[in-house]
Amino acid sequence: DGMGLSPNTRAWILTEGFREMARLIWKMGGQEETVYSVAGFGDFLATAFSDSSRNHEFGEFIGKGKTVTRALQTVRETVEGLGIIEVLHKIALKEKLNLPVLASLFDIVIQKKKATKVFEELERNL
Repeated sequence: DGMGLSPNTRAWILTEGFREMARLIWKMGGQEETVYSVAGFGDFLATAFSDSSRNHEFGEFIGKGKTVTRALQTVRETVEGLGIIEVLHKIALKEKLNLPVLASLFDIVIQKKKATKVFEELERNL
């Protein structure tokens, strides 16, 4: 939301992100019913669209150009998704999984790259 992307672009990124989440769950031994349950797909949607989600709020600030540090100061609460990005990125590398949306999130929040530039590159490469 913070970058002002079109609804189609946002839907495309979310679809790819969900597909990557499913691949990670299956690779780690998770079941298909988990992926499509309230705990899987439901939580994914709630996080993506809820203005009361700290992960959503954090992502919106990052999309608007705030640094990770500044976005965290603005949210002022724990952002659970931030810590897991690095862990999942390491798993993806170890398992040789090509997960470009996850890699983009890693580049933004861990490598401190500009969100707009990272997502422009993502759009060109997918």
